[in-house]
Amino acid sequence: EQAIKQYQRCQAALQQELDLSPMPKTTELYERVVAARQAIPPLLPMTDGRFVGRQQELHQLVDMLLAPAQRLITIVGFGGIGKTRLAIAAAEQMNRELSVTFLNGVLFAPLANIFNAEDLPFLLAELLGVLLNSQRNPDEQLIAALRNREMLLILDNFEQLMAASPLLLKLMTHCPHIKLLVTSREPLYLSMESRLNLDGLAYPKDEFVADFNTYDALQYFEQSAQQRQPAFALTAKNAPDAIRLSRVLAGSPLALRLAAQWLRTIRMAKMVAKRASDM
Repeated sequence: EQAIKQYQRCQAALQQELDLSPMPKTTELYERVVAARQAIPPLLPMTDGRFVGRQQELHQLVDMLLAPAQRLITIVGFGGIGKTRLAIAAAEQMNRELSVTFLNGVLFAPLANIFNAEDLPFLLAELLGVLLNSQRNPDEQLIAALRNREMLLILDNFEQLMAASPLLLKLMTHCPHIKLLVTSREPLYLSMESRLNLDGLAYPKDEFVADFNTYDALQYFEQSAQQRQPAFALTAKNAPDAIRLSRVLAGSPLALRLAAQWLRTIRMAKMVAKRASDM
């Protein structure tokens, strides 16, 4: 808002005092800001609770998305490690703070239930609101629809669609303003790929810590437990069991969330013992 007002004041002053117009690049930036403000916010999946931890990874991912040379980025990690949540958090931050970056917005494509590579262009076209002609090559039609768009495409859970990797290369080659953010359990092994490897949330190595909030795994476990038991809090009494639990679960967000949901019926100490015996 302030940038728009400043441009308008500058434009009026230049016109009145010098009979000049702002520099073309300044005008182009102004038009991008105006277009971004008018754009419809991206339709991203709803998430439970606030984004806990991963600040370093979030900053790294946003930097990668802003780098012109990095146009195909893959977040790689085991199932339940938080790949989707990180991708959504980055898209939310960029839409909130840097919406001018992708003039035509962000498209989130959930692929967990897509197993045939040939279905991918049709799914993307449907999400874009583009009707494909069944008599023509679907890849070429999708490329034509995206060629002049400036967008971030988030392809979530791509691991079962590795056969569709050639389509990603085509998009990178023929759609110069498209950037792809892929989440996958394994790398794509493409020449243009930049990877962000994701591990579990940080947890203490010592069972006795002074500040629980310095460890992402403990913060996430506490938040997850509070969704079922609002009064739950980590204390000096229950923290050792929570620490041991985060350790045996290797900081996996999905495993921590599931464990937190069982707190009403199973004590943490028992969960830790059972998990340890299963390993």
